[in-house]
Amino acid sequence: MLALASLLSRRAARPAAAVFALAVVLAFATVVITFAGNVPLNQDLAGFERLTPALAADARADFEGPWNRLNLIRTLTAFGAGVSAVVAQALLPQRR
Repeated sequence: MLALASLLSRRAARPAAAVFALAVVLAFATVVITFAGNVPLNQDLAGFERLTPALAADARADFEGPWNRLNLIRTLTAFGAGVSAVVAQALLPQRR
């Protein structure tokens, strides 16, 4: 937050501040997706004490699609956060 406030305090840095804010939002979204989506799915899967081949196949069928979808979204938000942070840095006015 301090870095964002610092960026917002300079008029020339406003585009960088907006892109930095996007990076923060995307990073936060990555964490939310992890804890609200992927972790509960992992905990459900860990709840299977003994797996027969048939039960394992059913569990995988129920688990794999949602987990892969959440993982893809999580990967894209994390990548977007990183790219946004680099772009924000590049947009900062150069000091001489």
